[in-house]
Amino acid sequence: MSKHLPRQRVRLNTAPLPSARNRQPFSFLLSASGPPFTRRSQQPPLTCKTGEKSPRSNRSCHGQETLKPAAAKGNSNATRSKSSKDCAQGVVLKSGFDVNPIIVSKPQKLHQPLPSSTSSSASSSTSSLASSSSSSSSWLDYDFAAYVLKPRYEKRPKWAQTLLENFRRNLNFRSCAEGEDNGEGNHEEECPAVASSLEYCNSLNRSSHPSFLAQRLQICRDRVPHHHSLLPFMAVLIYRTIMFTSLVLSSADNKLQEELLRTTQLIYSCGESGKMVPRLREPRSLYALTKELGPQQAARWPSDLQVINERVRHIQTTPSEPELFYRTTGYEKCPMVRGEANGGRVVFCYETNSSFFMKSRVGGSRNGCEQCAVNLESDSDTTLIFESRFESGNLGKAVQIGENEYELWLRYDLYTNKHTQWFYFRVTNTRADKEYRFTIVNLMKPDSLYNDGMRPVMYSEKEAALNKVGWRRAGNNIKYYRNNVRYEQGKGDHYFYSVTWTIKMAHDNDTVYFSHCYPYTYTDLQDYLLELTNDPIKSRICKQRVLCRTLAGNLVYVLTITSSSQNPEDIKHKKAVVVTARVHPGESNASWMMKGFLDFVTGNSPDAKLLRDTFIFKVVPMLNPDGVIVGNYRCSLAGRDLNRNYRTSLKDAYPSVYHTKSLIRKLLMERNIIVYCDLHGHSRRQNVFIYGCEQHPTHGISNYSGNSSNNSRKFHERIFPSMLSKNSPEKFCFKSCKFKVQKSKEGTGRVVIWNMGVQNSYTMEATFCGSSLGKKKGFHFNQHDFEMMGYHFCDTLLDYCDPDNTKYTKILADLEDKHKMEIITKIAQKGLQPDAVDTMDSMSTDTESR
Repeated sequence: MSKHLPRQRVRLNTAPLPSARNRQPFSFLLSASGPPFTRRSQQPPLTCKTGEKSPRSNRSCHGQETLKPAAAKGNSNATRSKSSKDCAQGVVLKSGFDVNPIIVSKPQKLHQPLPSSTSSSASSSTSSLASSSSSSSSWLDYDFAAYVLKPRYEKRPKWAQTLLENFRRNLNFRSCAEGEDNGEGNHEEECPAVASSLEYCNSLNRSSHPSFLAQRLQICRDRVPHHHSLLPFMAVLIYRTIMFTSLVLSSADNKLQEELLRTTQLIYSCGESGKMVPRLREPRSLYALTKELGPQQAARWPSDLQVINERVRHIQTTPSEPELFYRTTGYEKCPMVRGEANGGRVVFCYETNSSFFMKSRVGGSRNGCEQCAVNLESDSDTTLIFESRFESGNLGKAVQIGENEYELWLRYDLYTNKHTQWFYFRVTNTRADKEYRFTIVNLMKPDSLYNDGMRPVMYSEKEAALNKVGWRRAGNNIKYYRNNVRYEQGKGDHYFYSVTWTIKMAHDNDTVYFSHCYPYTYTDLQDYLLELTNDPIKSRICKQRVLCRTLAGNLVYVLTITSSSQNPEDIKHKKAVVVTARVHPGESNASWMMKGFLDFVTGNSPDAKLLRDTFIFKVVPMLNPDGVIVGNYRCSLAGRDLNRNYRTSLKDAYPSVYHTKSLIRKLLMERNIIVYCDLHGHSRRQNVFIYGCEQHPTHGISNYSGNSSNNSRKFHERIFPSMLSKNSPEKFCFKSCKFKVQKSKEGTGRVVIWNMGVQNSYTMEATFCGSSLGKKKGFHFNQHDFEMMGYHFCDTLLDYCDPDNTKYTKILADLEDKHKMEIITKIAQKGLQPDAVDTMDSMSTDTESR
């Protein structure tokens, strides 16, 4: 035979050659991974001598193993038939179809039938394999072999080159067919190359990747009598196997494609029987969370906002000493607004012109950031450089009205013309021992905790680097007052309010941040959730899912926290607790309370384990991530207060509150919800307190269990806040709690969830300032204090659900007695008779709710 094979076809028996239109391409052989095969039956055993390595494993064979089924040498036809049967058991594709990798017993789909005839032109080794089919044989195509063996100077794929090199390296060109096989005896014994070829083709059941094909050829080493004519023969076996399996795979893919086009909620997998078994897709698999070292997903901004390419990071520390309120002297200055018209110089200006949200993008505007701050004229220029185009920042304009005095204009909530309370910005180019005055001039609330001694928080990067000092309360000469600038709202004009303070810098060229309260950004939340996910213990008890996506495409996370149990009945009897936070993005203290709550409930303390064994916690740690990212105080990107839209049916406009309400509705159908609590911050009251919902004595509310609340449940909604005040007497003030349901608050979360049947539906408010109770009176709350409120909340849950209801009964009795005394006092003030107690029994002492 010549060195390179001619492009010819040799006929073996009567099986037809596949037509051009039916022949499937073997291009999938070049893919990164071949079609997925799995073996259905055991391969024929191999022979190896004692002490040699088995070709199927790395272990040595002790004793004799058979290369082929045992048979007499004279019964070659029976032996070949049995060997063919063993080798041609077929493969099971993951699509559920059975195929024979070598011989096709029903070739009608692949071949055109021809009259039966015998072949005398094929070599004995080739005819031996061809005769292994009991019903028909097949044409063997040398095109593939010629393609593999074409000269090196022609273009040959890498896999074909590898296949050829393995053939040439392992096979000597000695004839194994001429004179060795006379049609008598066992051909596999006389020419083990045939058995090795069958074994090799059987290996295709595992994979058809080119690298695997080349690797399997090496098993023939030292056992195969080599002949040049074996090259095209084995290549043909590979080729015919690929042709048929490609056809079957194509048919399987078509059927699967038809099923997948019907729905996107079905996933097919191979069952034990080899058939495709459909199952429903996991509800939140589209939002699967990764475990990469970094944020789960980069924050998405409105595409018209400029965002600096910088991640702002702060260290968290607890002050070594309690931080006192600022004590007013009565001599604080109240500077009026001067602006550019009266000699002011604009040193920073960033305005947004869009009136509504259109689209979002990671990193904000495609055009990057323009220069919004002034350029320094020289190194001696002491002008401060302002910046707020980072996450949660919201400074709009800074006007220099003196060497060290600046007027600051806050940006309104995006796509609104109101809501200015939260602020977060930074300054650079500071000078040590110089006193600066900052005055925010466009606040809208007529009263503020700044008049009660509240100080803003400050963060110095140099202090953090040198002394490990994080956020701290700072500022003197603090005053909140009405200024001389008017704005239009509603039917009339109103005056803006200003807050002013002075600060002395400690370092030259420092970067200093100022904020209304300790910032907690969306990226901070993602980092915290990533730590929970990567913790091998906490990840078992805390499952993270995505509740929905916001208007900007940011993820709203929902956490399910409970202890695992092998008995499903244990989970069914657990009651639920729902906790949400940050529906108002400018109330960052709510996120610190949420962090303390999560730290405790996922901890390893005995109380934490008892909580997880008793309850199923559903937690939404940030309801309004869009507002948090852009630095809003109260609204989402829809320009609306989400905590007034819980009754909405506008799923696309308010996705987070809509899906939270749906989550609670479904949860109520499964189990009882003991407590629903939405965490907030309050800008005009001290301490921590709760707004609840009291039941009117003449009306009942029906829940999903069919029960109706009536007068017998009176004061029961006050028991949990009363317990909380006893567990945290220096932070929580029960006297500040309100339980009246006002009409203007009917769209809030606590009222809507209460109307759904949850008796203990609360809004827990934490002051931005500090405490007026006990030993902490006159001191600011820091980050640790807010986190401790999360711990006290968990501790109160255990008291509230204690099987020993002594505490519950005692507190209820105290509440009833206290209420009667209040009624008697009011009767005395109004000059009524004592018998009027019955008519005033339902009188509420509440005056406000949120």
